[in-house]
Amino acid sequence: GVQIQPVTPEIADSLGLKKTEGALVAQPQDNGPAKKAGLQAGDVIVQADRRPITSVEDLREAVDKRAKDKPLMLLVRRDGNDRYVAVTG
Repeated sequence: GVQIQPVTPEIADSLGLKKTEGALVAQPQDNGPAKKAGLQAGDVIVQADRRPITSVEDLREAVDKRAKDKPLMLLVRRDGNDRYVAVTG
């Protein structure tokens, strides 16, 4: 439901991030669970179910491990602020 990409040094710099960690939301798909949960292009996912997300692979692993009937709780950094987003589906 979402296109993600690594946080490169250039992206981290442009977003004011201190580290090149996390998974950048490039584009949530229309009518997908990520968009319905409120994820936006430019969000950086830094935690999934309280586990640090240091790479795109970490996020994929967290999605694969979650029970299909449970929401995935993401900690998202947007515009310098952190917020929790629950993605179901």
